[in-house]
Amino acid sequence: MREYVAKSPGFRAFTRAMIQDRQMFESQDELIDFGIGHVLHQFPEAADDLDNFLDHWLSADATDQQLEDLWAASNADFFLIGEAVRPFLTRVLQMLREQRGTS
Repeated sequence: MREYVAKSPGFRAFTRAMIQDRQMFESQDELIDFGIGHVLHQFPEAADDLDNFLDHWLSADATDQQLEDLWAASNADFFLIGEAVRPFLTRVLQMLREQRGTS
């Protein structure tokens, strides 16, 4: 999975902002918003890549284990496991598209 993460500057930028101290945020959406903001403001050229990367993995019939392995290979400072990964990444994609005004 590391090779997939390595080829995605958008996913790397997003997960780099996924900090261990999640208690700083009142909700999961605030945490996701922080990560998306990191991409949009620091690496705006990577936003399309993040959208395409998440869309591919969420549409590719990837198993929960594959998504967990993908997350584990990322730069994130916290773990997502099992069935928690898919809804988290789905929400990331949804919020990214909302913020960018894309569908």
